[in-house]
Amino acid sequence: MSESFPYRIDGRNIQVRVQRRGKTRISARATQADQLRISAPPAASLASIHRFLTTHHHAISTLLAQAPAPQSTGLPPHVWYQGQTYPVLVDASTPTVCWDQHRFSLPEADPQQQKTWLRQFLYQQAEHILLPQLQAHSRRLQLTPAATALSRAKTLWGVCRRQTGIRLNCRLIAAPVWVEDNITNHKLCNLIHPI
Repeated sequence: MSESFPYRIDGRNIQVRVQRRGKTRISARATQADQLRISAPPAASLASIHRFLTTHHHAISTLLAQAPAPQSTGLPPHVWYQGQTYPVLVDASTPTVCWDQHRFSLPEADPQQQKTWLRQFLYQQAEHILLPQLQAHSRRLQLTPAATALSRAKTLWGVCRRQTGIRLNCRLIAAPVWVEDNITNHKLCNLIHPI
């Protein structure tokens, strides 16, 4: 069950959406520059949520300031790639999705098509980076999975099974290299010590 209400902070109105979850604490997340999502215990009163907002005024202002603003193109303003954020720009002279170490450039097209191209590009980068990293760690540790592949899982960074091998989440391409290495090595160790 969720509730929502308007809230005034720093001289502007935002929309607060409350989700009741089996939590013990109240937490906040800015989904956009004018929208805040509150996760609260089922028994938390609206008065306690308002106290939370007042008590954590500075932190919530910071969250809202860092949240993405809605874009008319439908594209994200930036993309996480290998632990860094890069702006996403539309460039009429670009024939395909390009990454030049400073930004992602996309050709002019329908916003849904641009999103599809960007997703495909990031998936291909994950194939070219993550799977060779996994193979290099596999050789170093002398642990050989039955197969290696990428997945589009929503909740897991990777899965390891002796019979089917290791599948890494393609979204891992957004993480810093040390995180990719950590998860890759963890999955390889699961070949010996399954969880």
